[in-house]
Amino acid sequence: MIKLNVLREKGEVYKKTEKLNEHEINYKDLAEARKETIESLKKIIQHQDEQIAAFKQNNQ
Repeated sequence: MIKLNVLREKGEVYKKTEKLNEHEINYKDLAEARKETIESLKKIIQHQDEQIAAFKQNNQ
């Protein structure tokens, strides 16, 4: 959602995007980084689960 401010200078209309829009973009970047972190952690957990399973199998 982009909020626009309308400014009148010399009879011309300008639209200025508020800083809120920049923050929204930053939140999108953070959300993407968070997804990547979660995927990396899932891979680490899967690898550890495989190591635990192999360890249990070797000790039986």
